[in-house]
Amino acid sequence: MNLKLDIDSEEHKGIKISDYIEPRMNSISLVSILVGFAYSGVIGFMAAYTKDLNLILAWYILLCCICCSYYYNKTITWSCI
Repeated sequence: MNLKLDIDSEEHKGIKISDYIEPRMNSISLVSILVGFAYSGVIGFMAAYTKDLNLILAWYILLCCICCSYYYNKTITWSCI
């Protein structure tokens, strides 16, 4: 198979960002970034709020429960495949 790239053609003048990033994925990437920022804001608020109320132990227990349930759900999901 003889594959030849014509780099000097009109459509390949210079470096474009679309050569490295798929333009169709911009919307889902933006939504993911916004959800990540919102989640980090909520977690940051909860950490400061529990510290203010002296509920640090309850906060750690809640985080451990969330992590364990996430791990348990992933284990169940992957074992069924």
